[in-house]
Amino acid sequence: MFNTPEAIDGESVSIGDIEYLDGRSRLARKISKLVSLDEIEDATESQIMETLSPLHMETCADTRVCVFNVGQGNCVAIASIPTFPHLYFDFGGGCYGNSSTYPTGLRFCFSNNPPIVLSHWDKDHWVSGRKHPQAMSMKWIAPRQILGFWDRKFASDLHNRENLLIWPSSLPSISFPLVILLKLSGTNHRHNSGLVLIASVSGGDVLCPGDAPYSLIPRAASTNLVGLVASHHGGKCGRGNPPTPSAGGCRVVYSFGVPGYGHPSPRSVAKHHRVGWTQRIDTPNGHAAVPSVNPLPMPPACGGYCCNLTLQQ
Repeated sequence: MFNTPEAIDGESVSIGDIEYLDGRSRLARKISKLVSLDEIEDATESQIMETLSPLHMETCADTRVCVFNVGQGNCVAIASIPTFPHLYFDFGGGCYGNSSTYPTGLRFCFSNNPPIVLSHWDKDHWVSGRKHPQAMSMKWIAPRQILGFWDRKFASDLHNRENLLIWPSSLPSISFPLVILLKLSGTNHRHNSGLVLIASVSGGDVLCPGDAPYSLIPRAASTNLVGLVASHHGGKCGRGNPPTPSAGGCRVVYSFGVPGYGHPSPRSVAKHHRVGWTQRIDTPNGHAAVPSVNPLPMPPACGGYCCNLTLQQ
């Protein structure tokens, strides 16, 4: 047990009894406050712009969306080719009951001090930050949401390092030559109130929704898609249909682990295929690029000396 989210060392306790706690009670409100981000102020728009300034420097021609095999989780990078990340969107992986799906010996690239944007506060979208301590030295941008205890502990550790920027509540979106970030306006679930990324690549855009329902993503943000990272690992993603690709043969990437959480579901795969996402890419088969690269496998910029982000598909 930890006395506060900021505590470093926990202590062993025994559970004597479990009782239902009414969310309206004083104790419940106090506990909710402990796992909120209320004491951390919103970042300013200028802070967000400055943190994401590397995205001004590249062009679409040599940029890809790279989706890494992290087991049952999500980790995407906006990267020059050969793989040289300028930004990570989610930095997660297999955790809890799916910890065994996390690849052994995985090494990430931090050469460009890439900022890390968190779509939402689920552990399978940030746990690589714990597994790779260098990530804690990067700047993280995340939405304001109600957190679980481990999420709050992780947020506190980033905040204590002055590396956590909370997305401004008054900022609906922000645009760069390479990337658009959108803040969803839902309030009843983390999936509905997080951040969505649209990356500009050669030939069009790639949508990275995290776990967001497609129905909550503005249609205008998905009119020229040449690639898609399937929402929620190819699991349930609301009632809406996936957006349609702008051409045939476009890639949809499913990020999941084996054995995993039943992702992707046959129903979800069928829905994506029905609207035109016919080129299916599964991360258990290796790190993937959208659009595709040639030749394969393609080692990273360091040749594998500092990281092992070789693109396999």
